[in-house]
Amino acid sequence: MTASASGIFGIFGQTNYGAAKSGIIGLAKSLSHEGAIYNIKTNVLCPAAASRITEKLTPPQFLEKLKPEAISPIVACMGTEEINTNGSIFEAGAGNFAHATWARSKGYKTNDDSGVATVDEIAAAWGDIMDMSEPKVLDNPQSAMAEFMQ
Repeated sequence: MTASASGIFGIFGQTNYGAAKSGIIGLAKSLSHEGAIYNIKTNVLCPAAASRITEKLTPPQFLEKLKPEAISPIVACMGTEEINTNGSIFEAGAGNFAHATWARSKGYKTNDDSGVATVDEIAAAWGDIMDMSEPKVLDNPQSAMAEFMQ
């Protein structure tokens, strides 16, 4: 499936576009779990490409590097048996290729047995909540929820 960095990071002035591309990522992530039992792989490509949208926002010297042929090698690889990936997000463009994902911060867990923290407690723990020095990459909702239930 094709999404966009706008779906990962958001974009000023094109909220509708960013939301739609983010929805594609969510759809692909869900389909990757559902299709896995049938050996159907679903991945997402977020190309940095010259398009009608980017030509209005990008200087011409950069557009020249954002050709389709700068993206197509990763598409070809994703279609092979040797590259056995499922549920992954890839960014590609201008000769750069990367696997992208969402990650969770160090976080904070309240000591209250009810599981309910106070506003002051959250404010005091804000540094831990925002600390991405040791991010946790969780690739499915079960492991994400298990982290919270520990």
